[in-house]
Amino acid sequence: MLLGAVKFLVMYVGIEARRLGGRECTEQIQTARRALGGYILVALEFMIVSDVIASVLSRSLDSLASLGAIVVLRTAMGFFLERELDEKPAPPQPSHAPPRRST
Repeated sequence: MLLGAVKFLVMYVGIEARRLGGRECTEQIQTARRALGGYILVALEFMIVSDVIASVLSRSLDSLASLGAIVVLRTAMGFFLERELDEKPAPPQPSHAPPRRST
């Protein structure tokens, strides 16, 4: 996760530098967001696995109940994050409206 955050930060600073130079960078920003989302999903999966291992080692009903709640929450977060990443971005809107005709 930390590596993904650092890579995203470096990519984002580069994209912003190009954007300030006058270039359109919407697609690159979307690509960087998808890459960061992928790292977050992998981190969530590792956290779920570590919670399962901790629960198995402790062998108590309290830890099992909290594990169930944590797994449900992290799975829901992962599901919605993955769904957002899979959505195709809307085409860019024109920055100005066409001139109106006066009658």
